[in-house]
Amino acid sequence: MTPKTPKVDPAPQDQASPTSLPLFAARAASATQAARRPQARGLAGAAPGRPRKAAQVSRPQPVAEPARHAAAEAGAAGVVQVDEDAIVPDYSEVQAVRKTVTEAFQARVSAGTALNADVHGDMMRDLIAGEIADYSNRIVHAGQPALSYDVRRAMAQAVWDALFGAGRLQPLLDREGIENIEIEGCDNVWLQFADGRLERGPAVADTDEQLIADLQQMARMSVTGEKDFSIATKKLRMTLPDGSRLAAEAWITPRPSVTIRKHRFVDTDLDQLQSMGSINDALREFIAAAVRAGKTIVIAGDPAAGKTTLARAVLAALDPSIRIATIEAQYELLMHQMPHRHHRVWAAEAQEGGEIGADGKPIGEMSLIRLVELSLQKNVQIIVVGEVVGDEVVAMLEAMQGGRASLSTMHASSARDTVDRMVTLVTRARANVGVDYARRLIAQNVDFIVHCAYVDEHHVGGGVHRFIDQIYELTLSGNDEGDPISYTAVFDRGADGRATATGDDPECLRDLERYGFNRGWLTPTASRWPNALDLKIPMGGTLR
Repeated sequence: MTPKTPKVDPAPQDQASPTSLPLFAARAASATQAARRPQARGLAGAAPGRPRKAAQVSRPQPVAEPARHAAAEAGAAGVVQVDEDAIVPDYSEVQAVRKTVTEAFQARVSAGTALNADVHGDMMRDLIAGEIADYSNRIVHAGQPALSYDVRRAMAQAVWDALFGAGRLQPLLDREGIENIEIEGCDNVWLQFADGRLERGPAVADTDEQLIADLQQMARMSVTGEKDFSIATKKLRMTLPDGSRLAAEAWITPRPSVTIRKHRFVDTDLDQLQSMGSINDALREFIAAAVRAGKTIVIAGDPAAGKTTLARAVLAALDPSIRIATIEAQYELLMHQMPHRHHRVWAAEAQEGGEIGADGKPIGEMSLIRLVELSLQKNVQIIVVGEVVGDEVVAMLEAMQGGRASLSTMHASSARDTVDRMVTLVTRARANVGVDYARRLIAQNVDFIVHCAYVDEHHVGGGVHRFIDQIYELTLSGNDEGDPISYTAVFDRGADGRATATGDDPECLRDLERYGFNRGWLTPTASRWPNALDLKIPMGGTLR
């Protein structure tokens, strides 16, 4: 939930409306996007060669030009003017205001009451506005200029973010086009954009100690329950209020380290992926039919290839009434936050637990493998494992044996490499399981591997390209002496690396046709991409 804008005293009539400030424009845009609803989906797919009505989807917005972060001279008390458009508060004063309003809140409520934006938002807005007004009066009495309305507004937002958001990280999370935020110490910040650009970012705390304290505050306010970040628990893994994934470490690195993966496309579908050039008509129709037919799908690819985004889009092709279980180390898919797309979701997040109990396991631990087991009792039709990285692969494959559909993601460099990766995980999880048995188990239970490619040509003046390059069907070969897995490359890498139909039909083609798929899409001609891929270095070629 996006918190409401904090309250400040009304602006004088000669002041511009504060909602026009860049500080609030990003939030307004996010709210507008969240209000959009997907179009009705028909069961039958389109036939190849026939014009399909353009889908009403939200198009990806152009990447905003990054703001300059060279600080100018200090202006009025409580603010540093970074550039003509942005107002950055004095964060030492923000921390002081936060401390004061927190103490005032604790004095008004019962002992032990947890601060909650939904419950206490109005109270906190009043407290913030009152304390900022008092601060402005104090500096006037000290002979300094009063805070302008815009400055008070920026300070109020910063205090609110410190209480309910990501603190000084929040303005970075609000910037358009950022995909990754890398922090190696409070003043060593790098921003990676969707188009491959890398930019030095502003300091996110005055000291490393303050950065750790801010992370601890965020951990206490985690949307999935309070988390510990201390000398006893030296790593922090959590989902931020906007759905971004945060991974932090301290005490094991020279300086506190934070990496934030920001998800740019959360409420998405296959139509939007097609508009972005990640799939074409043939792939769209095939993938939609496969998930609706209840096939088990593993989405694989390199880091940053768009696996999670593709998983969201694939799941959006399902009927909204399908009951889904999502099981993740940290919430990223966020299906439970999109009731307009998915009415019935059982969402679960793993918990690390605390001290070691009498059974030798951390007290309160809830592992991914245990969550998979629990999901079998929840009347779900499809089990989604956010990312398969360990023992949960066995529980997932066993769940598939019970007839449940499944979708998961995995790091791998190709469709065949995905199988090898799964074999490694199975044999490592079960010491008494051999490679042959593991491959047989995979062949019996995984229907399709969808592989995502990532091509970054930023270093040669190009852009970043994400697209599907392979879809392989796995079946049991029936060969007792050779590899028990039989591969059918339904779509494979074409001349420019993107997936093109090979002409080979999957064994489950009839199942797909029952859900509207037209086999005509499996011809190389029908599966052509409408536009050439703008590569600076052609596949197998040299720089042009």
